[in-house]
This record gives sequence, structure tokens and C-alpha cells, in this order.
Amino acid sequence: MKQSISGQVYDIIARQFNYEGEITPDMAAKDIDGWDSLGHALLLQALEKHFDIRFELDEIFGMQTVADMVETVIRKLA
Repeated sequence: MKQSISGQVYDIIARQFNYEGEITPDMAAKDIDGWDSLGHALLLQALEKHFDIRFELDEIFGMQTVADMVETVIRKLA
């Protein structure tokens, strides 16, 4: 079965930050070690590459939580 978009985003976040805990929609950078401004940029780059999308500047600044990222990816893929 193909993994959901949210599941794929969660996996990318976990891989990007070597995070082994549970990732939840309300999580943000403050909740994961290493998720600083550079980590955020690299995460967004990984999401763009995985889903073959490009984020606009306003979208980048609007993504504060994991849920924001999932919603933005879903919107970009629609």
C-alpha cells in the first residue's frame, strides 16, 4: 500500500533530523534537536525533491508546524 502524503512527510522529517520519536502534526522546530534555520531549509529542500514541487517564499514562511508542511505539500500536489 502506498504511504500517505503525511506519512511521507513524517518520514522525511525523521530522516532529516535522525529523530526516532513519534512525529505529530502540532510539532515544530522547537520540538526536534537540530531543527534550526539551516535544518529547516534543508528539510524544505528534501520535501521539494521528494515530491517534485517548489515552495514559494510565502509558503516557506507560513510553514511553522508539521501540519502546515503536510497541508502545503498536499495543496502543491493537487
